[in-house]
Amino acid sequence: MNLLKDNFRAAVTCILVMCFTFLIYADKVTFEQAITSITAVASGYFFTKKQEAERRADRESRRANEAENKLKANKV
Repeated sequence: MNLLKDNFRAAVTCILVMCFTFLIYADKVTFEQAITSITAVASGYFFTKKQEAERRADRESRRANEAENKLKANKV
């Protein structure tokens, strides 16, 4: 599923870059505007990746704490 998400995001990014390339050549947007928009999309993608990693780490930490608490409870 993650591979599918990554491939979809890569495809969307590629299409976005192609659209902005066309708009630049058609003099509809400036190069700076295109770069700003693409950067905003990319930073949103990496922010989402960071959040996913943090959530995963929190879940693993909670599981480890629960397992440790169960071991302590069984020893008593």
